[in-house]
Amino acid sequence: MKLSQLTNEYLIELHCKLTSKQDIIQFLIQKLFDEHKISNIQSFYESVMEREALSPTGIDCGIAIPHGKSNTVLKTSFAVAILEQPLSSWESVTPDSTVQYIFLLAIPLSNQKNEQINLLLTLMTHVSHQEYLNKLTTSSMPQEFIQNLDAPLFISTPKNKESIVAVTACTYGVAHTYLAVEALKKATKDNHIDIYIEKQGASGIVDELTHEQINQALGVIIASDVHIRHMERFKNKNILDEPIKNASQLIYKILN
Repeated sequence: MKLSQLTNEYLIELHCKLTSKQDIIQFLIQKLFDEHKISNIQSFYESVMEREALSPTGIDCGIAIPHGKSNTVLKTSFAVAILEQPLSSWESVTPDSTVQYIFLLAIPLSNQKNEQINLLLTLMTHVSHQEYLNKLTTSSMPQEFIQNLDAPLFISTPKNKESIVAVTACTYGVAHTYLAVEALKKATKDNHIDIYIEKQGASGIVDELTHEQINQALGVIIASDVHIRHMERFKNKNILDEPIKNASQLIYKILN
């Protein structure tokens, strides 16, 4: 998926002076409307804010990914605002985080679920890499920002001696599941351990854990508010069953 194909220079604001979440979201929605990506401002705003009320859309490194899925969306797209001043009042899965880089996703209601996952996963995978994010946020013009969206990732994955496994699933939907995944990855990276994460949902199991990964793991994190399939795999393992409100705290608990 090429991210540059889902936005344009008129949907990118590199120097946003707004200081409230609602104003920023309304500002980006107006851009989407002006560029004929959505057909109704109020209806789409309500879908975005309804999603905001369910769980945090701030992830880490100053990033927030609010999103709405609505029949008023004419084409899958996203708008971006880089704030001149970080915002501390934007809820995040990482405690005490501030938000400065906002990517507002507009997804048609008729879109297939795997397309939504693909967009979320592609965007979150890219912006979670600091070098990539720096390249984006230091762009001097919207055209340069769009060009940098497709910059290649240089990923180094050293093997750590210790690991844990996790299973995520959520009634809030795939978006919250993948936000939870990114929070766990960041927390384990900070603690110099590996993590293998299985995602469960209505469409099946993604990245199913192997017997070897489970056997070698120090413990298991179950980050879900729905029934998890195949729990018998984790017999005799140290299991922590909690929703992700503070990923770093979960990692600390499972290690101790």
